[in-house]
Amino acid sequence: MNVPMQDQWINYNVEKVDDQNSDEDLYNYLDDYYTEVDADEVKENSETIQSNDHQEYGEERARDTRKNEELRAKYDNIEEPPQDESDEGEQGGRHSISIDDTDTSLPIADDDDDDDNDDNDDDDAGADFHAFWKGEGNARAIREAQGTLLRRSPFNHLCVIAAHTLFKKQIFAAAKIMLKYMDRGADPCEDFYQFACGNWARHNPIPKDKAAYDTFEMIRESLDSVLKELLEDPIPKGLDTDDATVKAKYLFQSCMNYEILEQRMERPLIQLLDELGGWPILRPDWDPEKFDWLLLVAQLRLYNNDILISEWVAPDIKNSDQYVIQFDQTSLGLPTRDYFLQPSNTIYLKAYKNYLIKISTLLGASLQNATTDADELIEFETKLAKTLAMTREIQRSFRELLNQTIWIDDETKELATEKVNAMLLRIGYPDFILQPQLLNERYKDVVIRPDKYFENTLNILQHLTRVEQDRLGSPVNKTLWNTAPAVVNAYYSRSKNRIMFPAGILQPPFYHRYFPRSLNYGGIGVVIGHEITHGFDDKGRLFDKDGNLHRWWKDEAIYGFHERAQCLIDQYSHYIVSEVGMQIDGMNTQGENIADNGGIKQAFRAYERWLRTNGDADETLPGLNASGKQLFFLNFAQVWCGSMRPEATRNKLKTAVHSPGKFRVIGTLSNSEDFAEVFHCPLGAPMNPVNKCSVW
Repeated sequence: MNVPMQDQWINYNVEKVDDQNSDEDLYNYLDDYYTEVDADEVKENSETIQSNDHQEYGEERARDTRKNEELRAKYDNIEEPPQDESDEGEQGGRHSISIDDTDTSLPIADDDDDDDNDDNDDDDAGADFHAFWKGEGNARAIREAQGTLLRRSPFNHLCVIAAHTLFKKQIFAAAKIMLKYMDRGADPCEDFYQFACGNWARHNPIPKDKAAYDTFEMIRESLDSVLKELLEDPIPKGLDTDDATVKAKYLFQSCMNYEILEQRMERPLIQLLDELGGWPILRPDWDPEKFDWLLLVAQLRLYNNDILISEWVAPDIKNSDQYVIQFDQTSLGLPTRDYFLQPSNTIYLKAYKNYLIKISTLLGASLQNATTDADELIEFETKLAKTLAMTREIQRSFRELLNQTIWIDDETKELATEKVNAMLLRIGYPDFILQPQLLNERYKDVVIRPDKYFENTLNILQHLTRVEQDRLGSPVNKTLWNTAPAVVNAYYSRSKNRIMFPAGILQPPFYHRYFPRSLNYGGIGVVIGHEITHGFDDKGRLFDKDGNLHRWWKDEAIYGFHERAQCLIDQYSHYIVSEVGMQIDGMNTQGENIADNGGIKQAFRAYERWLRTNGDADETLPGLNASGKQLFFLNFAQVWCGSMRPEATRNKLKTAVHSPGKFRVIGTLSNSEDFAEVFHCPLGAPMNPVNKCSVW
């Protein structure tokens, strides 16, 4: 049913009251709706339930006994036919529990996600229990057998209550957070970011030690706290110093041992510099005639460090099954050449110079020598920046020559479909992490001591270099993880045609097993769609299904892509970040904007398909007069709630490939016909413009 937007959200605008009191009223409402049960009450209820269940169970057993006796009496005089030996034994009415999914003696239901529509059957407590335990990693037959036994158990209701409590707790937590961050007085058709995130900054001020703060950073902090607790736990008995767990704890101890760190101060670093030939700024007697720069490059490479020439081992872009050595120029000391060439960036050059001087003087250099050396370094990097500017212009001219042709043809579409089907998926963490023997083997050559933080760091860098160099010339293992599990991010690899979702991102607000599907599709679902679309953005489309770089698109498809991509480039280039008066670089953010727009479209269609399969029913959130489809877009938007200091904003706009969070919401949703329909935005409203951009 279509209703006007103001009526749809009228409960948010009934009366203007103090924000704090409004929040308290909201939380009181939610607490009344779902009250926490204290321990004594749980115990009392448990005893009552157990007593009632024992009584019901006894009565049921008595009824069954009477029925059996009646049947026995009725048929006592009837001679039973001889049983076929072949139907006897294991296959003839067994009661054992098997983990084999083909065992049809158990009432095994369909294990697809679609079975969630059984949740509405209030009389089948066993089905509820099965739904809550689904996804725990147990075999399907075991779960079903447990459900069967529990339905006959006098403690069945206890299990259902426990599971139901966990479920409701997450639902209400999600509702509280979502409502707290929303600006319910804003018009979602005017500015959906303000509507979804208007109160986020008030509840989450930027910490003094950070330049920016957002949802991702909040999750990282939470994850860091968990990791810190694990690292601070005592070392389990029976583990020796070669165990990977012990090495991790030793490394953490060495980093946190302030007393030893303060005693040693800069001495380990100065010793390393001397071994590398010395730093002229620290040694007045340094002799350039004895300096071998090639030897220095080689020595620094042992520590995974590059100067002048960057070198690494990676899959061959034209034969992605083979590792090769690759080279490039190293980056400058500041993010881009503009910092050295634009007069408006003088303040950054000055800060960079002061940083170099401070580092040098901390290591013992005189202020005069440090200043001279910093001036020479900045002059050298400025010359490099001018050379890079010319190179960029030549590359731009080459790209413009490719900008020709029509949209996607059948042959290219078929190849693109093959690429999607061939995408590798990695979720959570690599298998070896849970196998101590493999984990220890992986780090057996890394020496870690609890009192040698600097040396530990060098040992780890050397280990990384050895691992990288050992790959050279060997076949590429495309299943190999190249990121840590405790990372709040997701990745797409062009050369491996692989998407990765580390365990760190698989938590609220992106995902929770008890969340309504709307929140999960609007969270991790959009992230998945985003990473898939990266395979077909401005760079990803150049690589085929095997991760090899070659021209596999027809000319007309290439032209169609560029035409549509340009629409997005123009759209985002017109966005101005009012806090600093700067525009978004639509060209630089092109790939991420394509991925954002494609990702939300894919995720919403998947959510709609789930709704159709499950009777258009999804769990809603208490306190929000919102449909499942509206919650989908709300959760997507609140993922990008955040704030940033002006200096951090300027730096991001100059260098980052992602648009600021606000414009990842506004830019994406203003191109979405689905969003406009769900929120009943009139055509021509800011969030429903007449002309929209779409690549995928």
